[in-house]
Amino acid sequence: MVTDVIMPLMGGKVMAEWLKTANSNLKNPLHVGLQRMTPITRQGVLETGVEFLPKPYTPATLVRKVREMLDG
Repeated sequence: MVTDVIMPLMGGKVMAEWLKTANSNLKNPLHVGLQRMTPITRQGVLETGVEFLPKPYTPATLVRKVREMLDG
């Protein structure tokens, strides 16, 4: 699952938790967000073990990150 950290109406963390209740086989989410937002990982917005990919990123970077997560 790939989700933005901050979205209208429902943040990425809330959406990921909601989707995992519907399908427990989902892998930990990959959250994407602006580089300046990386401190959110230290403020508890992202859980330990949840991956974060800063924006901007290239399609190749996204594919590589998803592959790493699937292989991990």
